[in-house]
Amino acid sequence: MQKTDIQLPLDDPIDLWDFTRLIAKSICPSMREAEDYAWLQKKLVKLPTSDLEIQSDMSAAERATLLRILPGLPPHAGMPPREREVFMDAYLKHPDRLPWKPVFVSEETVAANGHQILQIQEKHRLALQQEIASGKLIAFNQHHIDEGRAGKNIFIRREDALNYL
Repeated sequence: MQKTDIQLPLDDPIDLWDFTRLIAKSICPSMREAEDYAWLQKKLVKLPTSDLEIQSDMSAAERATLLRILPGLPPHAGMPPREREVFMDAYLKHPDRLPWKPVFVSEETVAANGHQILQIQEKHRLALQQEIASGKLIAFNQHHIDEGRAGKNIFIRREDALNYL
């Protein structure tokens, strides 16, 4: 992880909860918050002379073609099973379709992604908690009173956040 991956607020102090959330989303981007069809990342490609399919990355040009073929696709990730079936059927029946199948992200996948973000966030909250307990970081509340914990509405200086990264 590099400092450039995370867009810290320019002001001082930094809320630890928001800080750990930014770190987690830099490691594991949120599917729920992805816009402009950024969730369309994967495709299933049939292996030659086989019934096996492998998943691979979709190019920007392939994504554009898919959106042209299926203009009703939602810009955000997560579709119920029936909606995924309708879009897949329309894609498979389209005369201009490409020789692969898109991977339509389910609500379950979006929920699992959100859970993963929370797990990463908690790991960093605990790491920051240790930094505070050891005296390497000074945490304080909105009244600028020192706090011995890392959590929501607890702050650190921007310089300390940068050093942590």
